Amino acid sequence: MGQTWTRHSELVVRERNTIMLLKALPFVLIIGTALALPVEVQMQADRTLMDFMMMSTNRASDPALQAYCFGRYMPILNQINNEFEKAYTGCQDVYDATVKLIDSDFTEQRQNATAISKESCQSLQLCDGIDSYIKSFECFANTGAEQSDILKTMSGNAKASAAKIQERYFSVGNTRDQCFIDAQNVYSAKSTDAYNEMFACLDGNIVTPQPTNPPTAIIN
Repeated sequence: MGQTWTRHSELVVRERNTIMLLKALPFVLIIGTALALPVEVQMQADRTLMDFMMMSTNRASDPALQAYCFGRYMPILNQINNEFEKAYTGCQDVYDATVKLIDSDFTEQRQNATAISKESCQSLQLCDGIDSYIKSFECFANTGAEQSDILKTMSGNAKASAAKIQERYFSVGNTRDQCFIDAQNVYSAKSTDAYNEMFACLDGNIVTPQPTNPPTAIIN
């Protein structure tokens, strides 16, 4: 009879914990769907939070304590995720803006290459309008040789411009990647602290928030 009652009590506690988990799931869904992050990063954040939620149901048997801890720390975790999203998006926005600036530095070179290409084609097309076969072929020969030198110079300049752009892209790409890493590190540190405090809360060790000092009046 005693074992049956103990088993019944365990089932009641597990049922209460499951109910608390289901009540907290909207916070998880808000966090998971709000982030505009790369899929692998978002999946990692969602998986970590879901694993934590499942483990936490086995820690606090007091529904009121569990409700308090979830209610206190879920908004904090949500804020941490929002800050991570903002930082991550900021890294990409800076990269995109810098790439546009780099491109603008080579706008004139690209316009020149386009103009030279069109002029070369138009010069050769004029040879096709000559009635005499001899003069037409002579036109293609002379114009082709002339435009070949021009196109060769343009080709060399275009290759040099492409190399410079690629080098600058690589540099800003490294800066962006380091920005991603920094944002990830800050997110990991803050979320780990919040998870640890939440675990402690579920164990009954409630951390009292630091009081906010009121503004000091200035007396003249």
